[in-house]
Amino acid sequence: MKSSVIVYTQLYSFGGIEYLFVQLAKFLKKKKIKLIIICFENKINFSKYEKNIKLIKLSNNQNALNKAYDLKKTINKLNHVGRILLYDGKSAAYAHLSKIKNYNVALTDPPSLMKLSRIKKKSVQNIQSKTKDFIYEKFIKYGVENAQKVFVMSKWNAKEFKKSYKIKPKIIYPGIYGQFNKRSVQVKKFQFKRNLNLIFIGRLVKSKNIDWLLYALRNLLNKNRKTKYFKDIILRIVGHGPEIVSLNKKIKKYNLKNNIKFYGLVSETKKNLLLATSHFNLMPAFSAYNLPALESIRVGVPVVINELCRMNEVLRNNKLAKITKNNQLNFSKSLLTYIEELKKKKIKEYKVSNLPTFKNWAHELSKSCGWY
Repeated sequence: MKSSVIVYTQLYSFGGIEYLFVQLAKFLKKKKIKLIIICFENKINFSKYEKNIKLIKLSNNQNALNKAYDLKKTINKLNHVGRILLYDGKSAAYAHLSKIKNYNVALTDPPSLMKLSRIKKKSVQNIQSKTKDFIYEKFIKYGVENAQKVFVMSKWNAKEFKKSYKIKPKIIYPGIYGQFNKRSVQVKKFQFKRNLNLIFIGRLVKSKNIDWLLYALRNLLNKNRKTKYFKDIILRIVGHGPEIVSLNKKIKKYNLKNNIKFYGLVSETKKNLLLATSHFNLMPAFSAYNLPALESIRVGVPVVINELCRMNEVLRNNKLAKITKNNQLNFSKSLLTYIEELKKKKIKEYKVSNLPTFKNWAHELSKSCGWY
């Protein structure tokens, strides 16, 4: 069986990128191609999601030069088709150090998002770690600029990466299963005097702005005590991460325990069921992309999403998406306004078209890498 190869240095938890890898493996299986993922750290059991993934974990307890050497040695032993796809900046740095040639790079988090992450950890960095980051950034730049092709997920990201590196990136929008063209979806109805179900899907990390969810929920509950629109309001949180401890403390502080349900990591079937039985999908994150927005629209669940989510360029004229300003007050107000708008307009169905599909993403990516 032929093989295609992706290098992604750190697999910490199952999120959007890992989900794309699983779906890509399923797509390639139909082409009789095995997906090999090479990493230096892994905490995910991919076999429970898809058998068509072979994971190769290299030693992480080495300096950068030894890691680069191991990576090149491993790749040279593989009988793979097409180009290697490097799926993060560090893998591009190792490619430069090991002088690997004829590879493509997929860039996800834009420089502004990476800068935000660095600012948040700046206070705990020492001189040695700052120097290490600076050197890595130089090697990443060389690695990206020497790639045959560079893929990004949005026009917004393309502009940022073009400024940072001397490249002309190709935009390939990740999508979901199904066809949107000339298709109408039934808008999810919420009934007054019954429960209103809100949902958040994602990792519980600071960049997701999870505090905004609690703020919006509190304001909505306060308004509901006056209007008595709904019997109760429930926020479903699907995902796991380091912020869960802080989140639980705030939930207790604000007396929201009875209005929030944690589901942790769930199967794809369970996630789709929870989404389909929710009335609004809340997305306060500053993120490079957010696939659950498309999953929501597919099943007619309206989305409230931060303007700094980079996929908003494909949602601008979509009536099922309310794009908010980058602050928790506007996010909360937008949710309240959206409920009133949908209540008054009583939209029953909405035609969706020209939204990204997974099939197009997988096909373009695979073809550009020469995998078939």
